[in-house]
Amino acid sequence: TSEYNIPSFARLQSYGVVSGLLRTQGGGRKVGEEGLQDSAVHQLSTDCPGQSRILGFGLRLFLQSSLICDLMGIQTAESIAYEFVSRAFAIYEEEVSDSKAQLVAISLIIATFERTINFSEENHEPLRSQCLRASSKLLKKPDQCRAVSLCAHIYWSGKNRENEGSAMNETKRVLDSMKKAVRISNQCMEPSVQVQLFVELLNKYIYFLDNGCTDVTQAMISQLVGKIRDDMPGLEASEATNQIVQHFNSTLAYIKSKHGMEFPAS
Repeated sequence: TSEYNIPSFARLQSYGVVSGLLRTQGGGRKVGEEGLQDSAVHQLSTDCPGQSRILGFGLRLFLQSSLICDLMGIQTAESIAYEFVSRAFAIYEEEVSDSKAQLVAISLIIATFERTINFSEENHEPLRSQCLRASSKLLKKPDQCRAVSLCAHIYWSGKNRENEGSAMNETKRVLDSMKKAVRISNQCMEPSVQVQLFVELLNKYIYFLDNGCTDVTQAMISQLVGKIRDDMPGLEASEATNQIVQHFNSTLAYIKSKHGMEFPAS
């Protein structure tokens, strides 16, 4: 068998078992716990990490499987969904060394975890903390900044069983994550990258404000706008700089039209 082969179509069919169980449950027939425990998809996912050429496939399969298990809402499903996420983290931590691949992988994990709804707080809390720790340890500062700011979404729109389907809306943790992302961006040595990150974070703050995070204040936004304005004149003339300037100006125009905030140049 070639080392480049992915699992055969027959084995990929086992991935449909969990989906089939979910559809069956939706149709009104009770699904036994042993049905999920013995599902071939679990064996398929267990085999994936050993195939180093398709780590991305294995990681995605773990994450997709965790989402499906999470949606099933039977007693055993949470423990299996937790295991799938844990195995995805294991691939990320033990096998993914390229910086670009790391950012893609942790972004997938964060986005997947944000969509789960049936984890208990006992399992949800360590996983969201693990997302934040992993984001803070990425090799490059810009990647750290972007991943940490992504974690803020878990604390805002993430759900767990205790919240009964409602978003967590943990404002303090959202702002803590965003402030940490700003601190990391301040450590970037390349001026154009730093300013680009500031503009991206400004848009993140506005996203949370738009979605009801009222603790995002005009003072916070004004401080970030000031940083950008202070640093932008020092950027070298280039197409990349032009794009940053256009993005910043468009953001200011949106803030004015949507929230009535103006930031006169000093």
